[in-house]
Amino acid sequence: KTARDLREGMRLVKECLSIIWECQYRAEKRKSYLKFWMLENPETGQLKHFLGKPIFVYDQIEYGEFQRKITGLWGYFNLPKRVLLFNSIPTGRTRQKEWTRKTQEEKSKCPYNFAKAFFEENQ
Repeated sequence: KTARDLREGMRLVKECLSIIWECQYRAEKRKSYLKFWMLENPETGQLKHFLGKPIFVYDQIEYGEFQRKITGLWGYFNLPKRVLLFNSIPTGRTRQKEWTRKTQEEKSKCPYNFAKAFFEENQ
């Protein structure tokens, strides 16, 4: 593993924010501001030390996933409804093997039910 690089991480956050700001500037000229924008990061990450407390925090099991991953959201958006589709979480070695076999990309995917709830509140 490599050590966490806060400077590089925040460079990426600043790049994301610059895209949001540019879109907002352009929308202002049309007198129609962005309807919503959002940044997400694991709630256990360092982003809260730079952007403050997340506006919304959820665990993937609240949206029907079989893994626990607590995620924080920052931005300007309507809060998604919690659909409460809790799944029982497998325990023991089977659970650990399933988790370690998943790629980082698979682990970082947004749960479908969360994306649907977010979309419904912000479309």
